[in-house]
Amino acid sequence: MITGCLPDTDRQREQDASECPYTGAGDPGAKDTTVVQTVAWLRSQSPNPSCVGHAFAHGMDGAIARHLGLPSRDTPMPPGDALWVSAVSLWREARRRQTGSMEEIDKGTRLYHCAEGIAKRGWDPYVPGEERDKGEASKQDDIVDELFAHDTRDPDCKRYRITGRGADRVDQIVQALSNPRNVVVGAWFLRDAFSAIQPDDFATIVTDEHVGGRDSSHAMRIFGVTQVDGKRVLLVQNSWRKRGGIYLPDGTWMRQCYRFSEEAIGDTKLMHDAHVIRLGTKSLEPARLET
Repeated sequence: MITGCLPDTDRQREQDASECPYTGAGDPGAKDTTVVQTVAWLRSQSPNPSCVGHAFAHGMDGAIARHLGLPSRDTPMPPGDALWVSAVSLWREARRRQTGSMEEIDKGTRLYHCAEGIAKRGWDPYVPGEERDKGEASKQDDIVDELFAHDTRDPDCKRYRITGRGADRVDQIVQALSNPRNVVVGAWFLRDAFSAIQPDDFATIVTDEHVGGRDSSHAMRIFGVTQVDGKRVLLVQNSWRKRGGIYLPDGTWMRQCYRFSEEAIGDTKLMHDAHVIRLGTKSLEPARLET
């Protein structure tokens, strides 16, 4: 399993709970039992432990795609397009904020630092092949990167932490999903059974048999909710190629995605952290993203 996420510190959780808890303000709430945000592209983090950057980039790409009127798609990233977000740059900036260094790429990254980087710095455009380039993962940003990030810096972008527990936690996430400008990312402790889920296992619902323990921690984007046998199931997008796969509620096949039980979302011993980024108009406006 290629993971790379560290649990946020207790001190940071407590600080966020008082300074930026998610309260649902401004979000319409889910009027239906099914809410599915757009899946723009399928990314693979291999060989880097960059799941934190990939999870947020998945969500940001989805929000941009929906703003452009593009449907969900089961395809890899395009050769290169400045509209899409560099997952490696988000991960790199998170490490800089966390430790002051971008060199030690294998030490793990916290969700908090990535969310803070998006809200305060902005983001860089996707670089073809960036996931496989160790040099790209640890390089200093050049003037082109910094100017692009400055142009995409969004004063209306907000960062929140999901603070609820159990069903309240799931309710908060579902409400956040009701706003297409919101990006929701969670981090789970994984068991070996999770990495064993194959595309043929599309009926599998992830439970405490797949997540929990303390073996490794992994960040993924939460992009939807539906119901199975009268129970809520959350839809999660991963950054592992050739793993997972589900049918969306409209029948669309989507690789690298999973269905998670309420327990696997609501129990803090299973999903230990969750953050919401609310993108402003500037982040979504195509004219602002041209190079």
